[in-house]
Amino acid sequence: MATMQVGGGGHGKRAVDHEIPLIPFIDLLLCCVMFLLVTAVWNRLAQISTPLDAPGNPSALATPDDRETLYLRLTPEGFELGSSLGDHSDIARDEGLASLRQALTERRAHVAPSTEVAVMADDGVSYAGVIEAIDALAGTGFDRVAVRDRQ
Repeated sequence: MATMQVGGGGHGKRAVDHEIPLIPFIDLLLCCVMFLLVTAVWNRLAQISTPLDAPGNPSALATPDDRETLYLRLTPEGFELGSSLGDHSDIARDEGLASLRQALTERRAHVAPSTEVAVMADDGVSYAGVIEAIDALAGTGFDRVAVRDRQ
């Protein structure tokens, strides 16, 4: 706290006594640290863990892969479900998630258990739509789901 004291003799000179308020400053600093720690924990708990396709070992990229990879593209008009073999089917958004789940169940019967599914969303697709599609994939038994920005 800063206090003002009148100097001696009535000459009009004022002596200023400065005290630095360390205790409130330390309290404020500790509150900020605790807020940041709690926020960091909440951010970590609120994340969905999905692997992104990032370049890894260059020698692994050179070897051809014989496994079939499925993709699910979300567009504002609907869903496009296809594979690396070239086949695909379109599902209109009007048909809803029930039609998507049915198509995924049919596809699940014809692919290996370790088949990876890449989920891609076009511009104009909401985040909630992407989460619903990932939920539909998980509900039909696809365990390996990756979110990509392109095929």
